[in-house]
Amino acid sequence: MLAGANSFIVRLMFDLGGFLHGVKELLMGHMIERLREYQKKQKNLARKLSAIGFIWPGNIQWRYQKCGKPNCACSTDPEARHGPYAYWTTKKSDKTVNKALRPDEARLLEEWIENRRELDALVSEMRALSQEAFEVALKLRQEPGQSP
Repeated sequence: MLAGANSFIVRLMFDLGGFLHGVKELLMGHMIERLREYQKKQKNLARKLSAIGFIWPGNIQWRYQKCGKPNCACSTDPEARHGPYAYWTTKKSDKTVNKALRPDEARLLEEWIENRRELDALVSEMRALSQEAFEVALKLRQEPGQSP
């Protein structure tokens, strides 16, 4: 009776080992597929990145201002203020810098600033994607015969 129980345990362990090997192979296949999906997303983000034009730091503000003449309506009526006037604002050496712009300069820099914002968003997305891919790639690297 003991011999029968031992052979049953050996068969069970053998079957369990095969089952676990199958589960491991399934998980490995799933991780490889996930990594491929991450790589596709990364290539798509890189394509978008290559389409971004010129970039510019800072922001454009459009302001209405008082002229300083005491008899001008702008001194008492906020609706009568002059403008809008464009100003570019940025940080240089931890100090805020403002520069008055012509309207044509402001319109061009608004496009370039928007490009910079798009760049920042894409880089942020790429970082998040890389963090997700890192765990999967690391697990795959630890498996013999795998090279992500």
